[in-house]
Amino acid sequence: MRTALPLVLLLAACAPPGRNPDDAAAPAGNELQISARLDPATMDPIEGGLGLFAVSVRNASKRIVILRDLTLPDGAPILTWENPPAKPLIYDSRLDEFRADAGPHSSGEGVHIGLLLPGESIVFRPQVRLLNLPRRYDLYYHSYTAAEAARNVYFEDREGGGLRYRRVMSKEVESMPPAKTAEATHRSVVFPHARSPLETPRTAQVLLQADAPPRRFRLADALVRAKLTPPEVEESTFCVYLDGWAVRSHGKSWLITPKGATPLPAITRFELCFFHLDMIEPHLGAQFEFTGAIDVRFPDRRIVPLRDNQERMRKLAFIPREEVAAFLKEVAQKGLEVDVRFDGRAASLVLRAASARSGSPAFPFAEALKKAGISSAEVVEHVWSDALEAWAIRTKSAAWFVSERGGGGLPSIPWFVYFFRKLDELSATGPARFEIPSELHEGLAAAADGAVKREDLPKFLTEAKERGLTIDVLPAGAAVPFRIRR
Repeated sequence: MRTALPLVLLLAACAPPGRNPDDAAAPAGNELQISARLDPATMDPIEGGLGLFAVSVRNASKRIVILRDLTLPDGAPILTWENPPAKPLIYDSRLDEFRADAGPHSSGEGVHIGLLLPGESIVFRPQVRLLNLPRRYDLYYHSYTAAEAARNVYFEDREGGGLRYRRVMSKEVESMPPAKTAEATHRSVVFPHARSPLETPRTAQVLLQADAPPRRFRLADALVRAKLTPPEVEESTFCVYLDGWAVRSHGKSWLITPKGATPLPAITRFELCFFHLDMIEPHLGAQFEFTGAIDVRFPDRRIVPLRDNQERMRKLAFIPREEVAAFLKEVAQKGLEVDVRFDGRAASLVLRAASARSGSPAFPFAEALKKAGISSAEVVEHVWSDALEAWAIRTKSAAWFVSERGGGGLPSIPWFVYFFRKLDELSATGPARFEIPSELHEGLAAAADGAVKREDLPKFLTEAKERGLTIDVLPAGAAVPFRIRR
C-alpha cells in the first residue's frame, strides 16, 4: 500500500481499548481470513513502545472481493485501497471504458488496488502503540460473483500501448490467474460503485494483539509520583521520544518520568500527539506551528517563517528533543494549547489560544432527533459540527444537519464523521476549500472559486444535496481537501 500505508502508521494508536480475546486471529465470516502478528522487525517490544504488525487479509471465498477502507470504530478512515490514478481518467460512454489522460488532475474515479480473486491475500504493516491491546478496526469491503464483478468493475488493459480500464466477460473474470504470493497490492481496477448508496459494503474486524513486557517505571508508579489515583485518570499513554507517561486528569495534564512530573498544556487528540512525537527520529527536533501573533510570546525562541505549497505563510519552531518537555511546560504556563491536526497522512502540532478550543455541543442530541423526527434506532452515524453549529446525522436512506435554528439536507458524504471533523478544523482558520469541476459550478452560489466561508456552509451543503452531488475527502497532498462529484 504505497500511498495508503502511512495513514495506518499515524492513526493506529488512536483505537480505544479492546476486550480480551485469546489470540490475534479475527474471524470474518466465511469470506475473509484475517490474521495479525507482531512483525519480527519490532526489536525488543515493550509496554508503551511502538510495535510493527504484519496483517494478512485472504479471500477464502469463491467470490471476488474488493477491499475499500480500514477505519476506527467511529468511522474515521485509517487506510484506503482507493488511490488517485497516476494520470486522470476520462470516461468514454461510447466505448464504456476509462482512459488515462495526459491533462491535469481535476475530478474522476479513483483506482482500487485491493481486488482479491479467490485465494489471494494482501499484506499491510501498521505500527501501533503497545498499550491497551487488543485494538480493533473495521475493514469495509465489497463481495461479488464473477458475473457481478463483470458488470461493476473495469479491469486494467494496456493493449495498444495505452492505458484503459474496461469491463470484461464473466468467463474472463473466472479465468484470471490468482497471484501465488501475498503482496501489498495485486491489480489496479476502477470500481465506480465503491461508495454508491445503492451498494452496501460488508464489514470484517481486524484485531491487533501482542505480548509486551512491562516497563520498569510503570503507569501505576507514575500516578503515585503525580499523586493521582487510577479512577482520576481520563487518558494516558507512553511517549518514547520524551521517555515518560503522559496523563490527563480533571482538565490538567502531566508528563511523568522517574525524575518528576512536568505540567503539559491542553492537547487535542492527546494520544495522537505523543504517537506523532514517537514517529520523529530521536536525533531530530519536534516541529511546532504558531497561529496568529502567538509567536511574540516566545521572544527567546527562533521562529522560522516558511511558505507552504498552497502559498500560506507558516511560522514554525523546531525544538530539540531534550527541550521539548520544558517547551510544553512553557506553553502551558502561557495559557496556550496544542492543537493536533491530521490531514489523512501526517499530523502537525499547532499552538493556539486555549479560548479557541471547540466547545461542547450547544444543542442536545436527543433534542436534535426530536426536532428532525428521527428515532435513535434509525441513526447510522452522527457527529457534532462546530462549523455548522449543528448535529450532522446520517440514516441508511438520507442525511441532515440539525440545529436549534433549523436544519437542512446533506449530500452523500462517504467518510461522514471524518469529513465534519476535518471541516471543523479548516473552518476554524478560514474558508474550507472544495475541488469543483467546472460543469458542476452552476447552482453552487455559496462556493466562490471553491472557497466556502463558515457562514455559507449550510447553504452550500443544501445546494449540493439538491443537485444530488457527493463530497469526497481527498488524500493528503491534494491541493484542496474536498472534492465535489456527481
